[in-house]
Amino acid sequence: MILDWAIAGHARSCAACQRELHPGEPCRSALIDDRLGLRRVDHCLVCWSGAPEGAFCWWRTRVPEPSRPSRPRPRADRGLLLDLLRRLEGDRPPQDRDLRYVVALMLLRMKVLEFQDTRREQGGRSLLVLVSRREGEPFLVEDPGLSGERIDQVREALLRLVDVGG
Repeated sequence: MILDWAIAGHARSCAACQRELHPGEPCRSALIDDRLGLRRVDHCLVCWSGAPEGAFCWWRTRVPEPSRPSRPRPRADRGLLLDLLRRLEGDRPPQDRDLRYVVALMLLRMKVLEFQDTRREQGGRSLLVLVSRREGEPFLVEDPGLSGERIDQVREALLRLVDVGG
C-alpha cells in the first residue's frame, strides 16, 4: 500500500553529497522505484547529472521555507502526474493500481483528462475510459473500488511525495 511506503517531503540535504539544502534553493527531486516501493530523493543542482538509476519520475523544485505557513493543499505538476499515469500502466501490484486510479481522478479534476465512458471487462473489472484534452491520448484506468477515505489517504500521501513547492 502507498501508506506503507517511506514517504517523506524534502530531505533538506543532497542525497549524493549530503550538503544541506537551504530554504528557497532550487534542487531536483526524483521518485525511486525499488524493492521498498516508491521513495523520494533530493539532489542539489551541482550533483544532479540526470535521473538516478531506478527513477520513476523527476522534477525541479525549491526547498521550502521553514517559516512559510503550510499550504492547505500541496501542489502537483500536471505534467508530472500525467507522466506518472503513463508509467503506472500495465499489470501492476494493487498499491500501484490504487495510485494510478487516484492520479487519474486528480487529472480529471484538473481538467487535463476528460471522461469518455466506463467499460466492464470479463471477470468484472471496471475501467474508466479517459482521454487527454490536449493530445487526445486515450487512457484505460482500472477502478479498484476504493472508498472515499482510501482515495483521500492515497491522494494525501501522493501529494506529500510529489509536492513541487514554490
